[in-house]
Amino acid sequence: MRSLLLPLLGAAGRLLLIVLPLFAAAPVLAQTDVRIQVNVSHLSWALPTKDGDVEPAFTIFYDSFDNSKRFFCQTYKEPGKSKDKYVNLFSSFAWNTGSPAFTLCFQGHENDRDTNCDYDRNDEYRQQVYRYFDMRNQAPGVYSAPITVTLGYYTFTYRWRYTLPTPAVLTCVGCNTTENVCANNAMTLTTNVDLPRKDGLQYVWEYHVSGDDNFITNPDYESCLQSCQDLMDGAYCYNSCYQQYADNMYLSEPIWRPLAVTSTDYLTFTPGNKIPGLTTNKTVDFRVRVKSAEMESPNRQSNGFMFSPPAPDLTHVTLAYDNACPGKATGAIHVRGITGVGQYLYILRPEHNNTATCDPDKTNCLTGSHSGRVYQNSIDIVNVKAGNYTLWITNPGGNLGVCNETVNV
Repeated sequence: MRSLLLPLLGAAGRLLLIVLPLFAAAPVLAQTDVRIQVNVSHLSWALPTKDGDVEPAFTIFYDSFDNSKRFFCQTYKEPGKSKDKYVNLFSSFAWNTGSPAFTLCFQGHENDRDTNCDYDRNDEYRQQVYRYFDMRNQAPGVYSAPITVTLGYYTFTYRWRYTLPTPAVLTCVGCNTTENVCANNAMTLTTNVDLPRKDGLQYVWEYHVSGDDNFITNPDYESCLQSCQDLMDGAYCYNSCYQQYADNMYLSEPIWRPLAVTSTDYLTFTPGNKIPGLTTNKTVDFRVRVKSAEMESPNRQSNGFMFSPPAPDLTHVTLAYDNACPGKATGAIHVRGITGVGQYLYILRPEHNNTATCDPDKTNCLTGSHSGRVYQNSIDIVNVKAGNYTLWITNPGGNLGVCNETVNV
């Protein structure tokens, strides 16, 4: 803890120094809406009441015994003063994880003249108890062990968990929002879930390539047929419903394909290795959800990313040279073993590691005798002077993109 010296003027104009403590700011907790789910498995009662039927009412509130915060209600009217019932009932309430601690308030009473859960002055044997919980003590998306709470004549056995929220907006590390992503370049997708705990969670990543869709019959068209055929002739119905839905008889449904499952909220991968068919420029959407051993969150979908085919693969390229005569452009460079989209642009630039970019789709940078287009896996560059060069080999632009690789020659 630090202190602050605060100067003040006292009596007779004397300077007083007041020492005030400075406390560190409390950490900012995650704030997202989830639901606290409560599963009540058993209810039992043993009431000291008159002979005949008993009418116990079991209620659970959150925060306080206020009817506006009641989320569970179960009543009975049965013979006998005591009973144990297996019920397996589910209920829930909304909660914000910015306050991970919460209270459950249990109440039991016997109804006198009604069968609802409201307690009034005619009812008897009301008993209440509080129980305190903290989400930080419970793994996300997983039920607690069964808990039994007894309040005099009434017993509840239950368990609780909190749901998994939709993950945060997907972001991409290594992506340029104004240019296509080369399918051979590594990229990282990141997200987050605002929960007090994240242990045991898995992140399920999927992708959808534009145009990779199923087509289904419009359910509204099918509903139209069903409703009509209950009253009218079948031929009339087919004609009438067809006229209504002729323009959208079939709907496209994207096919989401598995990408990866991770225990981290990020995924690093090379698109060309994970997504088949990136042989032309294509738009790809991604989505992610989180799951525990018992449940899954809704999906969070990204905006589409534009991908271009991988740059030419120079892994197995071989280079051979014809030496130039001193001061003359009589040399040659022979390149073999290029693999990729099958047609390429090449540019020979002076000096090693020359990284000045060239985009044939945007500018005419293929000038001079040492550039051109080839339609095979080999290049022969002639009339070269002796010296060091950087050879750029790039996809030819258009629908094949302009991803490139370089090699020093």
